[in-house]
Amino acid sequence: AMMEADAPSKPAARAEKAPPPAQSSPASRSTKAAAPVQSPYFHDYQFAGKVGVGVQSSLTNFGLGPSLKYYLTDHIAVQGTLGVLGNFTSYGIRGIYQLNKLSDVGGIPVYPYAAAGYAMTTYDFGLFKFEGSGFELLGGLLFDLTKSLGLPVHTSVEFGYTNTELTDNGVKFGDFGAFLVGWNFFYNF
Repeated sequence: AMMEADAPSKPAARAEKAPPPAQSSPASRSTKAAAPVQSPYFHDYQFAGKVGVGVQSSLTNFGLGPSLKYYLTDHIAVQGTLGVLGNFTSYGIRGIYQLNKLSDVGGIPVYPYAAAGYAMTTYDFGLFKFEGSGFELLGGLLFDLTKSLGLPVHTSVEFGYTNTELTDNGVKFGDFGAFLVGWNFFYNF
């Protein structure tokens, strides 16, 4: 008699191992895919790469003059300003960070922004000539008039603060700190 040890071995039947149950999240249990939520706070107008040519007015710097703005992205821009009114001349450069659209006011998209820059001012009174320069901090609201006017234009109002060191013939005369109130109008290319 054969012993079991001497018996020809039979291939062992392999038990098929079932894969572990898939972990499911509440979102994957839904039979319908959720539609993306569209926020009302988005850009209607694409600013990146646009050049704005316009006018800038500042009640504090006593200036009204040309301004040039370039949008590096939809949110970041650089702006140069020149203001001339009578004996007063001001010029400056600033960096701007524009946030996403805040809301629509009468169908006009409104974008808040913050800016920091450096401004130079000259007051020429004939016998006396005062020059000054200093940093400025600004905040404002940009109103995109593209849809309402059918032209790529925007306007903005801004408020801020500047602290300028005044000199007379190179000698420090004093400091001039002032709140800024300004207005801009741009045509974008």
